[in-house]
Amino acid sequence: MKKPFFFSTKFLANLMGILVFASLFGCQSDPQTEDTDDMVSLKSAKTTNFMVIFNAETLTGGLEQSLAEFGTIVKTIPQIGIVVVKTSDPNFENKVAKLSSVRSVIPDLIVNSIAPKVHLMANPPSIGDNEWYFSYQWGMDAINAPEAWNAGYLGTGVKVFILDSGIDAEHPDLAPNLNSMLSKSFVPGEGWNIRPGNYFNHGTHVAGIVAAADNSFGVIGVAPKAQIVAVKVLSEYTGSGSFSWINEGIVYAADYWR
Repeated sequence: MKKPFFFSTKFLANLMGILVFASLFGCQSDPQTEDTDDMVSLKSAKTTNFMVIFNAETLTGGLEQSLAEFGTIVKTIPQIGIVVVKTSDPNFENKVAKLSSVRSVIPDLIVNSIAPKVHLMANPPSIGDNEWYFSYQWGMDAINAPEAWNAGYLGTGVKVFILDSGIDAEHPDLAPNLNSMLSKSFVPGEGWNIRPGNYFNHGTHVAGIVAAADNSFGVIGVAPKAQIVAVKVLSEYTGSGSFSWINEGIVYAADYWR
């Protein structure tokens, strides 16, 4: 990939990591009615998987091989110098952290998403009025989205990668803007297109906020003409996912965002 200006893949991955975690854990509702007991949830059960982060920008065969004696290599994320290792050694972290080529060793924890809260508010007249549920979309008025639409800013030519629990590819508000060729899942055993059925899916919800089409149906997104790319990093069944899945999704988005 030709990198723009001075940005490296690792820089983009770190930057996107901030945005992704803000999306996963910062989806707070109306701040005036925020519940103070909402918090990011990390599963407390001991993990046997660890992410080993090397000092090098990318991985080489030698670096990967240096971990073979400590456990089983589950996967690698070479673009940002990470190897995921499964081990039963209780001293794995201390041993591997002493290697001169290693920057840090981090448990591959499972992260849980937070269920959103719904608040109903009225919007002033705008170009979204032909959408069935636009009057419930208080956030559009809060960020002056209607004014942006009227000024011609609709997201044309922009790709938005939704790192979440997959997307409903058949949803009539999302299908017009969905890039199914680029969409991908990093959750083992689950496709990026969610299973059939009428139920809540967080990734579909977020995709609608970002880029639901302006089609006189349902809702409208902030950027109603942007392309949506589903990058599944959380299980649609549990709402949780490994740090390594999220890292893989970040790298994938950084590689294909142009």
